[in-house]
Amino acid sequence: MSNGQETKLPPVEAAKEATPGAAGRSAKVKDTLQMVSMTISIVGAVGTLFVWSAANFYVGDVEVVGDRPYQNLVVDVFDHKGQSTTFHVNKFQLMPGKYHLEVSADGKSKHPADLEVQFGKKQQLNVCLAEAQACQPEHTAEQAQQGAHHHWWQIWQKKTNQE
Repeated sequence: MSNGQETKLPPVEAAKEATPGAAGRSAKVKDTLQMVSMTISIVGAVGTLFVWSAANFYVGDVEVVGDRPYQNLVVDVFDHKGQSTTFHVNKFQLMPGKYHLEVSADGKSKHPADLEVQFGKKQQLNVCLAEAQACQPEHTAEQAQQGAHHHWWQIWQKKTNQE
C-alpha cells in the first residue's frame, strides 16, 4: 500500500505468519495420527483373522457310532466349565479338550461317555443304545494307550490310575 498504511490480516492468517513452524508441526501430528490409525486397523484385522481361523480350523472330529439303527440322535456335550452344546448329528467338530457326552437315540434314556478330543484327529465314540442291555462304555484304542496324561509342570494335579 502506497500511502503508508498497514494492511490488517485476518486473525487466522496472522497466526500462521507469526508462527511459520506451526503448519509443519500440525502436518507431522496429522501424519503420525494417520499412521497410528492405520496400524491399529491392521492389527485389528490380523487379530480377527487369527481368532476366526482358530475357531474354524483348531478342531478335532467326533463320530458317534451306535450299536443299532436310530432315527433321531441327540448328543449333549459338556466341557470342564459346564457349558453345554447339543448336536443332532452323529458327526461333529469340537475344539481340543476333555468332554462329557450324553447320547440319546429316539428319545430313550441318555448314555454317558467321556471323550478327549485332539487337534486334527478323528475320535470315534462307540455307544451302546440298546435299552435291555447294560452296556459298558467302550474306549478307543488311543484312549487305552494314553492312560493318565500328566506333565512334569502340572505338579498341583493328582496322578490318576497309579497301579
